[in-house]
Amino acid sequence: MSITSPWQTFEKAMSIFYSMKGGDAIAFCRGGKFTLSTVNPPGLYNPNCSATNPCRIEDYYQVDATKTAKPFITNTKGGVFKFQDPGDPDKDGGYLVKNLYIKGGGIGEGVFIHNDVDDLTIDNLTIEGFEEGIQAALSNTITSANVNGQNDRLIIKNSSIINNLKQGFLGSCNDCLIEGNKFDNNGFSMKIFTHNIYFGGKNSKKCYYKKQYAT
Repeated sequence: MSITSPWQTFEKAMSIFYSMKGGDAIAFCRGGKFTLSTVNPPGLYNPNCSATNPCRIEDYYQVDATKTAKPFITNTKGGVFKFQDPGDPDKDGGYLVKNLYIKGGGIGEGVFIHNDVDDLTIDNLTIEGFEEGIQAALSNTITSANVNGQNDRLIIKNSSIINNLKQGFLGSCNDCLIEGNKFDNNGFSMKIFTHNIYFGGKNSKKCYYKKQYAT
């Protein structure tokens, strides 16, 4: 597949995620619009990816370079990116998602993280209109000594998390960095129990918040 003959759908592009090598990328064209038609998009995981050689989901400029808007990905029936492996947690991670605009219809999560995903970076995303913008959940039953059932080294930076009904960010992680983001008008569906940012978890540690803007 090349820049001059790209795949046409989100589902087709994401179907190769599982077979990517470390350092490979799925790229959506700037100015492009992509629509999902599923309540539950498939879980994304790939043991070939790593912190030092991450697999990327990002943008690219078309040949004429005239369209500069972020790729626009929408799902009115559910979420968009679901990072999790099936069953009991296995060691996976090393993912980078950047320079995209994802929008929901008030259902599901823009980015859902579950089952011990480590070394995930979210950079320059616009996440709008879901129930939760980003949810970092824990895991299913741990059966391996190689995992801790938690999300380690999550980075969220330079992003706009806006107009999500219940939470802008919900969850917990270890050794995390949340920096330089805008959280605006999240958690408006109820007078209590909903927030721009709700960070918890009794085992969370060493997390840093820098230059946040929440309104």
